[in-house]
Amino acid sequence: MVDKKASPKIGYVLKMYPRFSETFIVNEILELERRGMDIHIFSLKRPKIGRFHTRVTQVRAEATYLTLRGLAPVLRVHRRLLLKFRGRYLRALLSALSRRKRSALTRFLQAGLLVDQLHQTGVAHLHAHFASTATRVAMFAHLISGIPYSFTAHAKDIFLNNLDSRLLKQKISLADFVVTVSHFNKSYLTGLCGEVVKQKVRVVYNGIDLTVFRPNHRAGREQSYILSVGRLVEKKGFTYLVE
Repeated sequence: MVDKKASPKIGYVLKMYPRFSETFIVNEILELERRGMDIHIFSLKRPKIGRFHTRVTQVRAEATYLTLRGLAPVLRVHRRLLLKFRGRYLRALLSALSRRKRSALTRFLQAGLLVDQLHQTGVAHLHAHFASTATRVAMFAHLISGIPYSFTAHAKDIFLNNLDSRLLKQKISLADFVVTVSHFNKSYLTGLCGEVVKQKVRVVYNGIDLTVFRPNHRAGREQSYILSVGRLVEKKGFTYLVE
């Protein structure tokens, strides 16, 4: 069991929570809570559908939604942050503006809402899932306030034809640490971003709860079967498995 007094409260930064296909995130949060960790979830979007896995109901962590509803209240938050953090805030704003993309400014505004919640929620460390949108918000929150962050890189967020490797390297460099789900991913990231990957990136495989998924021992069969579990979408590669 983790000593809560010695362990910081962790803020999970997610693009959308809960999400039907992201059971691995729910499993991770449940395992951390089982070990005594205190979690708060920050979601950039509200879920679009109303069906979720039953395990979501077991999560104790509260969720805060960082939706941009009305410019005036958002600007009031950012005015407070400018007065509080001054130089850090301005450097973070310049970093967002230098991207010359509306999406970067949107993430910066959401990062401000996140920073504004830190004292109220008691969060001392941020962890984002996927090296794209959620991690950018966590990075901007770090640039504004200095709060440490980490993130998990998966697949759809790094295996892209138009991947901005400079931005990815910045995210890795500023993070306390980075998790990815396979050694292949780590090798791929090393090729993109260089030595910083070896220093920061750790491999942690997605696990499953073996109390739920237990092998069903049956008598041997003459014919072997291969079981593949995943969503029936092209990127999961079932075509290649069948071929």
